[in-house]
Amino acid sequence: MADPQPDDAIDDHDRRTVAFYRLGLALTGASLGGLASEAPFREVDPENWAVRGLVAGVGLSVLHLHLYDRRIRWFLGLCAWMGAWLALTGLHIWATRAGLGALFVVVSGLALKERFCFKIPGLGLVPWALALGIVAWSAGPNVVAGASLAVATAFVLIMAVVKGRQPVGFDVGDKTRYDVGP
Repeated sequence: MADPQPDDAIDDHDRRTVAFYRLGLALTGASLGGLASEAPFREVDPENWAVRGLVAGVGLSVLHLHLYDRRIRWFLGLCAWMGAWLALTGLHIWATRAGLGALFVVVSGLALKERFCFKIPGLGLVPWALALGIVAWSAGPNVVAGASLAVATAFVLIMAVVKGRQPVGFDVGDKTRYDVGP
């Protein structure tokens, strides 16, 4: 996982990737808020701005993720690609829900990573809130889905604000520890 000790060898590429990662977290939080506000009233719609925003936010975050273990990076990337494809194709309502579920796995993984690395309070609730939200929404539009997604939204936005205030080096960590070999 990330090393909270700032590295003196931060370059412009590191600054850009951290900025995009943090932008992705903020876009993810805002998009979850959009989904939370719609869950009590309508079905999941792949044409919805919040679904597209979630895909973009998760994509930005995963693409620019500084995480030492390549297997976890690979798994989160795979879930992001599958989720994006399923959520945006509009093949069937169940495909869109499955896509959101895969994207929620990524958001949960990012929240747990930040909780583990930086002890941001409440992030352990994000996977539970997202799981309850997608299961409840699968039964149709309802208040439980909206409330669960609202809880996840609050903590993801808190995470985005906390991350935005941290020095860039906190996200990059010790570059020599990245698992990039065969």
